[in-house]
Amino acid sequence: MKRTAQISISALAVLMLAGCGYHLRGSDGTQAAMSVNYDYSISIRTSVSEFRVKLAEALVRREFNLVVQDGDYHVDIFDEQYNENDFELIEDTLGLDIRTLNYSISFRLMKNGQDVIVASQTIAISKDYSRIGEQEVARDAATWDALERTRQQSAELLADRLVALIQGE
Repeated sequence: MKRTAQISISALAVLMLAGCGYHLRGSDGTQAAMSVNYDYSISIRTSVSEFRVKLAEALVRREFNLVVQDGDYHVDIFDEQYNENDFELIEDTLGLDIRTLNYSISFRLMKNGQDVIVASQTIAISKDYSRIGEQEVARDAATWDALERTRQQSAELLADRLVALIQGE
């Protein structure tokens, strides 16, 4: 009897803490509440393979069903552009210079392969980053890292935009 009472009190205490929003480390109490299945299939057409992978991952995280072709929605990705500009080139004893990366990518969204929801829209991001070191390899690696992070950010923004557009239908 005493053992049953201890187990009951312990279970009640855990439930009360969970009800107040407390969860054990590593568990996300909002995961179940935020889990949404959109029941939409979407296909991505693009020649920009690096961006396609990042966008596909972002859409899967938002629980979209990705298909190779003939989905409920098609998103066409085109016109990826990026360039870097010197931003008041600062050289000091460390060999540091600061640059601005300008990145843009355009998309078109269609429903059932025919109905145009968005004819053409562009996502553009400018990001400052620094390159340290005198070796060209290190500087190129910093530029590549900035480009990949910017592509990832653009993919996340586009995925959010697609969710909003499709839910607004």
